[in-house]
Amino acid sequence: MRFAGRVTVEWQAQWISPTATGERPGFRPAYRLRGEVTLDRPVRRATLHATTHDIYELELDGARVTTDALTPGFTEYAYRVQVQSYDVTDLLGQGAHLLDAVLADGWYRGQVGITRATDQWGTRTAFLAQVEVEHVDGSRSVFGTDDTWRWSTTHIHAADLIEGQREDRRLVGVHDWHRVEVSDRGYDSLVTSPAPPVRAVEELRPVSVVELRSGVHVVDLGQNINGRVRLADLGPEGTEVTLTHGEALGPDGDVTMTHLQPAMPFLPEPLSAGQVDTVVSAGVDGDAFEPRLTTHGFQCVRVEGHPGPLTADDVTDVVVHTDLAPRGSFGCDVEIVNRLHDAAVWRFRGNACDISTDCPTRERAGWTGDWQLYVPTASYLYDVRGFSLKWLRDLIVTQWPDGNLGNMAPIPVAEKSCFLEKMNGFAGWGDAVVRVPWELYEEYADTATLAKVWPAMVRWLDRVERMASQVRHPGSGRQSPGAAAARAAPLGRRLPLGRVARAWGAGRLPILHRRRQGGGPRRSTPGRPATPPASQRSWGQRAAYDLAALVREAGTHLQTGFLSTPDLLQPSPTHLDLAYELLLQDSEPSWMTMIERGATTVWERWDGFAARGAVRPLSTRAWLTEARYPRRVPPRLSSRLIVAGSRSSRRAISPTRDRHAPRQRSPPAPAMTDTGRPDR
Repeated sequence: MRFAGRVTVEWQAQWISPTATGERPGFRPAYRLRGEVTLDRPVRRATLHATTHDIYELELDGARVTTDALTPGFTEYAYRVQVQSYDVTDLLGQGAHLLDAVLADGWYRGQVGITRATDQWGTRTAFLAQVEVEHVDGSRSVFGTDDTWRWSTTHIHAADLIEGQREDRRLVGVHDWHRVEVSDRGYDSLVTSPAPPVRAVEELRPVSVVELRSGVHVVDLGQNINGRVRLADLGPEGTEVTLTHGEALGPDGDVTMTHLQPAMPFLPEPLSAGQVDTVVSAGVDGDAFEPRLTTHGFQCVRVEGHPGPLTADDVTDVVVHTDLAPRGSFGCDVEIVNRLHDAAVWRFRGNACDISTDCPTRERAGWTGDWQLYVPTASYLYDVRGFSLKWLRDLIVTQWPDGNLGNMAPIPVAEKSCFLEKMNGFAGWGDAVVRVPWELYEEYADTATLAKVWPAMVRWLDRVERMASQVRHPGSGRQSPGAAAARAAPLGRRLPLGRVARAWGAGRLPILHRRRQGGGPRRSTPGRPATPPASQRSWGQRAAYDLAALVREAGTHLQTGFLSTPDLLQPSPTHLDLAYELLLQDSEPSWMTMIERGATTVWERWDGFAARGAVRPLSTRAWLTEARYPRRVPPRLSSRLIVAGSRSSRRAISPTRDRHAPRQRSPPAPAMTDTGRPDR
């Protein structure tokens, strides 16, 4: 299939829904909706437009229309629902055809966010599709969803992005058809996406399969991924096999899920870890189980109930994420540093499933602080322009009148009415509205997007300046004095904002003339000095020598969080050796210790007892891969950095770009309005 691209649709189709009621939220079945397309003339071209309030797969006469996954994607559904358009000319000829859609709970009414609430955007799923046909004789035909369609439950008894998928393959092809319900949901929120689709992009084989006990096998992929497992040899009819996906093995060699069961003080009991798929075999030779309506973050899988023997040939690990085009790479003479880079790349790949998430296991939320920190590295490694634009639209469309921004984009509805609402707009999170567009401009020279996002940037900075004496970002561990954070944050925001203005013409920006030069209030908090007592956060960008002393006092370890660490990795030339010592530090906490303990993605915490495919601590990645400032190794550290036989002692660490993906400017990105909707 060929992706047909941006299309303006004159809708004649109607929204339709299955009439099922009473299912348990989070464990609802998948539904099959079916309609007919009958053509009495030869076809020159046929295009299928489709979307849903949840996720869908499409079939024409039993053949999959596309390899796209989890469509239409995760957006602020009250404002934007994405439409996909496909060229189906090769699938439609004269005669009658069956058009099927399989619907399942995704982000719209499935579990998502910290609270893992369901039904956050609605309690009823709905589907919309229209086939536009241009005939050889020049005439046109249109077929759309309407009250002639039928729906049925399927062999997929439960499907949820976090909980997993359960199916009984004995019921494949068994249907109980009912009339659909037509609803008037309108078309105003329907948009196209600038981002590539989510797809299965790679397949991996396990490195080991161990029989832990009778009927229980543990499969180790050797790499933490976001995706699913394809399991062959399902056994005799009626055999039930359960796959539990985790990121690590416990001391007993079994898959452990304890770090994926967060206890929330506002919930009566810990949330389930989810990530469990179950299949009942039909006993058909060659049959395989591949749950395409969910994904998991995992490296290890417990397989229970398989009749055995289970071998690596029976298990295929399918990597699933947004199908981004690669652009850059990194390599050096130090193998453990290369492994750190690989772990960071896989971290991003695991968290690039339609939006940039915090982890592929728990809430799977589009945290703004995480993406604004990683986008410089991501834009070097991949073309993330459309991926970021899609996310920015959801960020600014929900901006409050006072300029505040959510800490997530999209914002799960349940988290707008709990204590998390009070956390929106903290330093380092809302800053994404400035940082992300600027990084996209630096990489792709896209001034049109800067111009469109500018009003949201200004509204955000206006709020920051009003709140400067009151607000600092939350976090665990050692905190910098509030006055320092309040003073430093406006400065950090204003600098890229000024660059944004110059990039597309300061003459158009009278708002800049109202702004005082400098980093914010002369005294951020009444009665307190503008320069507070020393901490790594306070001195990060002010005094390299004092900063170096603080790092040395800590035993050449960092005492900062993921927001502040990038400041420590941009030292003055006189302290470049210290930056390399931090990079190569082999005692906890450190990046090297993480890798030596077997990390294949960057862990959320140094000790690894949280989500392993998470975003933090990642700040070293941009420093290593920044092509504009190639790194050189201090002579006294070269013996630690160069492998035997290398002659390049002063060039041990330097970024490289793939020779097939030269650094280049991309054409202007699709423009968007102040509300985040695309200009049509």
